[in-house]
Amino acid sequence: MRVLGQTSFKRLILDDFEETSLAASILIDPENDEAEAPHHARYKISHEMDDFVRRVADAFLEIYVVLCMNRSRLRRMLCHLVLDWEVIQLEAENVDAAMCRHVEEMPGDDEAAIQDVSSYPLSQWACFQKLRIMQWITQMGFELDVYQVDELAGMYWLLQYVANARLETTRNMHSQAVTRIVGMPRATTAQKTLVSRATTYLGFVELETSALQCFANGLSCLYSFLAHVGLIPAPYHALPYSTSALRYQLRMRPFAPISDPPLPTFDQFMALVSLRSTEATASEVFEVLEADRKQQALGILEVAESALKEARKKWESISKTDAKVAKCGNCEDWWRVSMKNVVKSCIAANVAVATAKKAMASTDLGNMAEKVKVEIPESGKSYHAWWIVPKITAR
Repeated sequence: MRVLGQTSFKRLILDDFEETSLAASILIDPENDEAEAPHHARYKISHEMDDFVRRVADAFLEIYVVLCMNRSRLRRMLCHLVLDWEVIQLEAENVDAAMCRHVEEMPGDDEAAIQDVSSYPLSQWACFQKLRIMQWITQMGFELDVYQVDELAGMYWLLQYVANARLETTRNMHSQAVTRIVGMPRATTAQKTLVSRATTYLGFVELETSALQCFANGLSCLYSFLAHVGLIPAPYHALPYSTSALRYQLRMRPFAPISDPPLPTFDQFMALVSLRSTEATASEVFEVLEADRKQQALGILEVAESALKEARKKWESISKTDAKVAKCGNCEDWWRVSMKNVVKSCIAANVAVATAKKAMASTDLGNMAEKVKVEIPESGKSYHAWWIVPKITAR
């Protein structure tokens, strides 16, 4: 079977391997397919890879299928699909372990190849796909107005948490691609081209994910500040006919079976998004001091300001990137507009922080509601549907 009548499923997946965790890797070396002796290590590698590709083909193709659905159904289907990728990641670890044994059987005792395979590249590839889906699910919750106002601080914290895990995975794959080509003194031109293409793409993903992590962290801190001074409801505040812990479990249900990265418990989560805890906040930069709530508020604003300024720089850099590097060559006009809207959201968030700091300098916490007014726009009225930036104006 072929995709769009042009590319086979296997080739589609192998291309994705080459652009991420297996550029110029021995695991997808064309020479493996030429081995005919069943006892030969290359034959075993080829056989294992074919089996793995067949197992992941449906889940991989399903990513592209669900992207053609309407937004509500898309998010629901992604919640199912992320569980499939959790299973695939666990299976990939077993395949990686088998590949280590096969490579060790190869003549020549190639230390570079052994070290490369021992990094578990297939498991990293599966984790990379899973984290991207988790990121989409969280972001689409903002677009579809799924989250209540008191959940925004926590959900932006969750978004930066997932982005941080994806950033770490991407950096590992980038580093391994560079190490792989350095360990191949006789690398062919084709192999060098593959690694160059992979490092270029992974470099862009690093920048994009880092920008997303900074922006999400800044908004999480900003919403924590607004809740701390009483301008919006506190995270998971008490409501009739429910408990905060059960509402948290319900919100996190799509990710409950995910083992990597692990979800925090409700108490840990509240400690990370609420300034009224004696534990570390989302930034983990300053100490929470219950005796000085104004200092707490100023501290979280400083963290938000720093993160949002960094986010703006990175998103502006992304907006100037070649669309082909961003894999948006066929929809460049739409992508450029989307990136400009994200930059506008960053600017609006920085303005909101500046307004809040100015108000804090001239009043006490208890009088903040008299000094400023906060409006939380719907996703359709924001610059970008994934970034709900509060509008803070002086009264």
